[in-house]
Amino acid sequence: MNEKTFFIILAVLFVVSLVGAYFLTGGSYYMTVAIVATIVLIFILTFLGTMIRAGRYTGQWPPVIDKCPDFWQDTSGNQMILDAAGNPLPSSVDPDSKMCYSVNGLNDTNGIGVAGVNFGDAKYNGVSGNQEKKKWAAANNVSWDGITNV
Repeated sequence: MNEKTFFIILAVLFVVSLVGAYFLTGGSYYMTVAIVATIVLIFILTFLGTMIRAGRYTGQWPPVIDKCPDFWQDTSGNQMILDAAGNPLPSSVDPDSKMCYSVNGLNDTNGIGVAGVNFGDAKYNGVSGNQEKKKWAAANNVSWDGITNV
């Protein structure tokens, strides 16, 4: 017996017991309202439970992985980013370079207050690209949703 059949049998038994209680109590108006409301509630809850069960997401999570780690900024496409002193950082001319900068001063690796990494390098792409990104993020203590939590 599958789950759906079980719930149908359970609902039918509950309805039969409510109808029996209705006739045993003499069929008052308030008992009729209570029985109808209970039956409607059962069907609504069964419908909602079925919809929730059918709507479970089984795909990859998150559905989109950012080009850069959390709180880092993508500079591909010539976007200008300023460092802490207000000086523009070199941005990439190639829109596919995937150059990322930590604009919050996290992981200062180049001495100017902002760490820059080019995730367009060959080792960060291809079949093992996400694994390499995960290794880099772990080594630099950086969170990257979709990379560090897989």
